[in-house]
Amino acid sequence: MSLARQLLFFAALLAPVAAGCGGSESAVATSLLRGKVTCDGRPVVAGVVTAYRGGTKVMEANINPDGGYEFAQPSAGEYQLTVTKTDVATPYAKPVKLPARYSDPAQSGLTAKVAGGQASTQDLALTAK
Repeated sequence: MSLARQLLFFAALLAPVAAGCGGSESAVATSLLRGKVTCDGRPVVAGVVTAYRGGTKVMEANINPDGGYEFAQPSAGEYQLTVTKTDVATPYAKPVKLPARYSDPAQSGLTAKVAGGQASTQDLALTAK
């Protein structure tokens, strides 16, 4: 095969790949669950939010210094949430001691519903008592 034919062959192979890089196609819809964790109105600056389904842990996310958390691409459905490990010292603020109920998915009272292909926001307003 001549060099010119080889170049044409490879150009034909790469054309569909290059066409996909333009960004003009519609984006693939993905689910997202995010929110802010507060305790008595103040952001919780450290810890872990864990999502359970049917009593089984399915995912967890760290709490950011602004109190935010985010689960990327969760499956559609309902989740029970817990908040734990908030009593770790950080340079951002004092640790937060939460009641034990927030670490138990059956007692926390924290839930979230995720619709497939959509962003969902579930803020978690906790109390220290």
